[in-house]
Amino acid sequence: MLKLYHGSRDEVYIPNSEEIIHDWFYLTEDKNIACERAVLGTFKDGQVIECDLQVDGLKILYMDNEPITMWLSVLIQRGKNTYEDNVQTNIKAYMLKHGTSMAKYDVIIGKAADDAFIPLVIEFFTGHISLESVQRYVESSNLFDSVYIKTDRGPNALQLIEQHRAYADDYLTEAQNRMKYIRTAFKDMTRKTVGRTYKKLMLDINY
Repeated sequence: MLKLYHGSRDEVYIPNSEEIIHDWFYLTEDKNIACERAVLGTFKDGQVIECDLQVDGLKILYMDNEPITMWLSVLIQRGKNTYEDNVQTNIKAYMLKHGTSMAKYDVIIGKAADDAFIPLVIEFFTGHISLESVQRYVESSNLFDSVYIKTDRGPNALQLIEQHRAYADDYLTEAQNRMKYIRTAFKDMTRKTVGRTYKKLMLDINY
């Protein structure tokens, strides 16, 4: 059993199976993170739900036990962004060689991987940052841990326990500081590699 939280600026509820398959449902084991997510963006109070996840029988991927290529695979498959042709070509080649399909997993647990990291995807798949740089960034940039429910088995395994109010006065400053730290870490990483192209791209990575 996992105790999980989901925060949002809008009314919060456990989505149905169709909604989860269309858009993975994020949760976190850290209530403070959920509260930060609830107030970030609007600068107003938000809502947080507390849930229990019954993990028995669920197929779970623990990304922390996997190489950084797995995090990239999750990031690519979760994102809905449309990239330029040259980036898309490299993504397809990367996924053929290193990608792991997320279809067989009901739940994915690990560092946050969502559309906020589109700039990182572009920089990596155009050869401007190395895989080692991506790994250092993920390990050191204070990314919060997330739990993604992604199949129709998820809603049946989630039980709503309680709903909380997240107050902007309590959580907004910490949320802004966390995002500033993450953005600064990304800028520092790209600044160190400016003007450099990694000829040995993701296509030549071996594990």
